[in-house]
Amino acid sequence: MDQNNKETDVQVYASPEDFIELRQWWMKGLYNGFEKMTPEEACKILFQTAKSCAINFGRVLEKKYGRMTDLDSLIERLDKDAKTADGYTIREGNVVRQLFKPKGKCICPLVQKGFIELHPYHSLCSIGSMIYSFEFFTKQPIVAELVEAPCWGHQDEILNYYLYAPKREVIWPDGRRIDVSEIKI
Repeated sequence: MDQNNKETDVQVYASPEDFIELRQWWMKGLYNGFEKMTPEEACKILFQTAKSCAINFGRVLEKKYGRMTDLDSLIERLDKDAKTADGYTIREGNVVRQLFKPKGKCICPLVQKGFIELHPYHSLCSIGSMIYSFEFFTKQPIVAELVEAPCWGHQDEILNYYLYAPKREVIWPDGRRIDVSEIKI
């Protein structure tokens, strides 16, 4: 951009569509960078996006199903929403189980709309948003276990969340444990 240009509000992008395209390319570039990261490094980024996603999704759930005041009301609304994908969200003691049947597709609208490509680390965003949501109500660490997910080559998405855990962790489908207790969300 010409530093000598005295016009105000000079716009690089001619239209909102151009800006949307830029954001799409920017996000694809970010996701391509995941190939060079460890899962722990990816968590540091994706748990931040997950918090924003959880806040937005919480607003959507409240708009559709009413205000959430505690952990049980959150689980009830998550279950109603999961049923739209032939799934469920249930609580069994200190374990919350989620199942979605997206038929091999990711449930994330960013993937569905083609803004980003499906990547195994993408499941960290989904996991992070649920950890944030559950910890918001429990005020205690959560262990999230990803049992199956489309980004790992499965047809369904199955997750277990262990409430009131000693520290926050993520368990991958291959059994590897990732300590995410130091990541602030």
